[in-house]
Amino acid sequence: MRRVKIIFLTFLLAITLTKAFASAASPAKEIKLVFLGDVLAGGNLNYYYQKYGYDYPWQKVKKYFQGKLVFANLESCISLRGKPERKKYTFRGRPEFLKAMKKAGVTAVSVANNHSADYGLISLYDTLGYLRQEGIYYSGAGRDVYITEIPWQGYKIGFLAFSRVIPSTAWVASPKKTGIWSIYEPNVGKILKLICENDAKYDLLVVSVHWGVERDLTPNPPEIKLAHKLVEAGADVVMGHHPHVVQRYEIYKGRPIFYSLGNFIFTSSGNKETAKTVIAEAVFTGRKLKSVEVRHGEIKRGQPVIK
Repeated sequence: MRRVKIIFLTFLLAITLTKAFASAASPAKEIKLVFLGDVLAGGNLNYYYQKYGYDYPWQKVKKYFQGKLVFANLESCISLRGKPERKKYTFRGRPEFLKAMKKAGVTAVSVANNHSADYGLISLYDTLGYLRQEGIYYSGAGRDVYITEIPWQGYKIGFLAFSRVIPSTAWVASPKKTGIWSIYEPNVGKILKLICENDAKYDLLVVSVHWGVERDLTPNPPEIKLAHKLVEAGADVVMGHHPHVVQRYEIYKGRPIFYSLGNFIFTSSGNKETAKTVIAEAVFTGRKLKSVEVRHGEIKRGQPVIK
């Protein structure tokens, strides 16, 4: 009986070792992440949506999203309620826009920007509700800051979004009020600590920041400094937006920083630079960056077209 037990235990040990060696020998699976700039759900683009439908803006680019985790900046509130804020531009889209965006392959959006509450905080609350309804992950708004976990092909991807462009203090989140998460200087230390303490919980961590100067073609020193701090704290990718033009990207400590992805689905306002667009892709093998590819294109009649 003792001999049988020893043989059985030896058999179990052999199976365990075989699995361990097989796991160690198997290469880590590739994770493909795609990053898009500003996506406008309403405004002047309503003309095209009403004429051609909400699938229209995605028709020539959705092929680049297949099998990939796609992030974008949702530069509009999604709501049927509220009154426009007293600001130069207010953008509001209908829930049908999110259905088409989900169908096209967008997985997650940042709502931390200067248009997410354009029709009052009630429009922000509606936006979050519609995103949950469509199964689109989001980050950048709520009461307490937390990392959104996105399950992806057996991995756990963390997503955090913040804004340095918030039109009113009334929009800013607090423990008692849902609002936009800011990354102005007083909050930077707290955010870096949050990233550092939670980084190990995720296979990859994406941090999105709304920052910079509109139509400025180069990132400014404070943004570069902050981006480097985010990577040092544990961010694997930093995706930036707000300038409405494409800025350079860099690889810092083996991590890509896209300072401004420019517009993606937007109006150009007759400006050559704001009509330029990109689809940025970062491929990781496990947590090691394998490659970065930036596909350039142009926005024509509200539709991004890659060259």
